[in-house]
Amino acid sequence: MERQLPYEISYNTVAYWRKIENGFLWGVFICSILLQTFQVDCIKHSLDSTRCVINLLNILNYFSIIGYGILYIVVEIIMQPMVANERRKGFIDNSLGTKLLDRPVLNYYDNDSIEQGPYKMLVNCYENCFFTYNNIIKAMLSKMVIKSTILFVLLLIFAYHGIKDNVFAIPFLQLFLSSLFLIELIYHIVFFFRLKNLCEKFKQIFSTPKSNKNKTIQDAIYMVLEYETTLAYNKSPNSNSVYQKLNNKLTEEWNFIKQNYDIR
Repeated sequence: MERQLPYEISYNTVAYWRKIENGFLWGVFICSILLQTFQVDCIKHSLDSTRCVINLLNILNYFSIIGYGILYIVVEIIMQPMVANERRKGFIDNSLGTKLLDRPVLNYYDNDSIEQGPYKMLVNCYENCFFTYNNIIKAMLSKMVIKSTILFVLLLIFAYHGIKDNVFAIPFLQLFLSSLFLIELIYHIVFFFRLKNLCEKFKQIFSTPKSNKNKTIQDAIYMVLEYETTLAYNKSPNSNSVYQKLNNKLTEEWNFIKQNYDIR
């Protein structure tokens, strides 16, 4: 059966505009460095052509800053919460048999054989947590550390030279950008450990024999709230390319986990 995800188009739309948002951020990063370089050259040689390039870079820089600011508000503050709300509705529909969305979520979770109810809700949440942790966050951690560290150090170096030369606007902008890359890395690391802790809690729950219905309801509600709170806390970007690359491998691992913990 073909996968049916009612909110997939919305997710793709957010991913598309987030790429443009990141493009503006990189534009600010590149323009700030080029401006610093050309300003030093202009001070040394006083070339009219260099001044023209500086003026052009200033225009591009302001355009990138405005574009990034607008898209950050639209994508991260308006669009992303709306899509997350649709995802939560789909999760509840598939787990409990409700009809909060116009169409059901089909062939997305690997738990169609499990009867709808609190237990399936708990299993679906475990699957979400497992794939988010291993497929997106864990695989991207080393890449995020390397990228953010290099950009942070590079921008600090340019900011130092700008302050030394008494050119204040650009170095302060570079310090701001460097803090953005560092904050993104910190969010990613915190998100990584929170998801790791949740995966351990799921293992503890499923490693014990199935208990009464009330205990299952309690576990399901608590773990779903913990997972959704962790997602809301996350500010680091996810990578669809990493998801596509590792999806088949982790699907096999998830099936092994279900077999090992007798999840059915």
